[in-house]
Amino acid sequence: MVAMVFSTWHHLAAWMILKIPIRSLLSQLFKALSMFSKQLASLAGTVRRVVLTSSISALVPNPAWPNNSIPFNETSWTDLDYCKSHQKWYPVSKTLAEKAAWEYSKNNDIDVVAIHPSTCLGSLLQPSLNASSAVLLHMLQGSKDTQEYHWLGAVHVRDVAKAQLLLFETPSASGRYLCTNGIYQFRDFAHTVSKLYPQFPIHRFNEETQPGLMGCKDAAKRLIDLGLVFTPIEDAVREAVESLREKGFLENGNLQS
Repeated sequence: MVAMVFSTWHHLAAWMILKIPIRSLLSQLFKALSMFSKQLASLAGTVRRVVLTSSISALVPNPAWPNNSIPFNETSWTDLDYCKSHQKWYPVSKTLAEKAAWEYSKNNDIDVVAIHPSTCLGSLLQPSLNASSAVLLHMLQGSKDTQEYHWLGAVHVRDVAKAQLLLFETPSASGRYLCTNGIYQFRDFAHTVSKLYPQFPIHRFNEETQPGLMGCKDAAKRLIDLGLVFTPIEDAVREAVESLREKGFLENGNLQS
């Protein structure tokens, strides 16, 4: 077998961060890491590549990144001490899970390629709300949360699936791959959404929401160079809003209570 797509903590952690207390979250994390090691061990000798779906939460928050100097890229790692001191357990879980994968692959000669999606938008497959969709829903509700250290950009969920297959099928792929349709301020995203849906009380941010964050249109250059073409973010937002309506979170132009 040449490769397989392997995802750990991508959807599970997103659900948990909304629903489960911190102690339970950490307990589940350690169980997942143990399970992850066993699953990787079962692949040894039969699979040459594992495509790991990580997250930008394994890249940021990273307050030490040289802002106004270079855009965030795949060399960034989330600052675990910062996250622990601010009780930001979701990026802790994502970072520890990915580091465990790299450590195991190094010690057991398994080829791992990691993909790091930004905020994923598009149609919801499940009836409940996940973390990425919650960002958009809360914005439509008028939230003033700046997503200060948790935002780099957004991506259509179908593009993430395409990227997974691309990395699956490309023998030369290696290392980490940022998967986002550009890097830009959350303020700019709010402006885009408000133009598409002026009937919602979307907050307009006057100041930078990510102080010093350098924008980059082709932040996912490694994937773009492999041939991935990103869906316009406006299309992803429209599909996400329609899905929120279909699932009962929105009704026409009004928010569901």
